[in-house]
Amino acid sequence: LAPNYAMAKSFPDVDPAWLSSKTRKPRLRQVLEALAADVVCLQEVQHPDEWQALLGEMGYEFAFAARPSRQDGCAIAWRRDRLRIVDQFVVDFDGAIPASAQHSVQSRFARRNVALVVELVLPSLPADLESSKASRLVVATTHLYWGKEHEDVRAWQLQ
Repeated sequence: LAPNYAMAKSFPDVDPAWLSSKTRKPRLRQVLEALAADVVCLQEVQHPDEWQALLGEMGYEFAFAARPSRQDGCAIAWRRDRLRIVDQFVVDFDGAIPASAQHSVQSRFARRNVALVVELVLPSLPADLESSKASRLVVATTHLYWGKEHEDVRAWQLQ
């Protein structure tokens, strides 16, 4: 999603006009409207205020987790008429690297990736059911590190 990553060198088989935010954003909105999903998970979200406004127009609430020292992050959106947020937290994968790890390990595994987790509930539940864990929906999204030479990093991030 992030305009910073929609580069012709990364997508050589795609017409550069299709990589423009002016072209992609309306198309993304069309896809989201056609899906009419209750919950949407997005990665590489740049300009979260714009996405929050766009999704808000479509009837969604929005949570966002910024990647450290980056211009993008992960987002989860849910239909405000169907679900209500109870809790959310962010997992900073770099923060999970032991401080005692060797410098070479820290530099290989510190990739500024995050995960976002939200806990949602139906807004119309009676109070006694709302407090029950069985009535909760937990949704997570992440952007794992990419590249075939970093499979060990992705495997570690998944733990």
